[in-house]
Amino acid sequence: MFSSLAGILVTPAAAVIGLVCFLVSGGLLAFRRNALSGGWKAVLIVLLVLSVLYLLFLVWLIIGFGSNSGPPPTPH
Repeated sequence: MFSSLAGILVTPAAAVIGLVCFLVSGGLLAFRRNALSGGWKAVLIVLLVLSVLYLLFLVWLIIGFGSNSGPPPTPH
């Protein structure tokens, strides 16, 4: 179960969806601030926070497991 969920979270499609959620919720909160009701603002803030956390998780994975490999292993 966990490995399939982890596999879905790191696909490029999931990253694009996370980025679109970030941009749409941030844009709506910035440009439609006065036209939104309190409930919609709360939903958009939660979506913005979750998308920021997801994108930071992806950045952490990229930094941690990126191409910074050590020297090649030597057989003994």
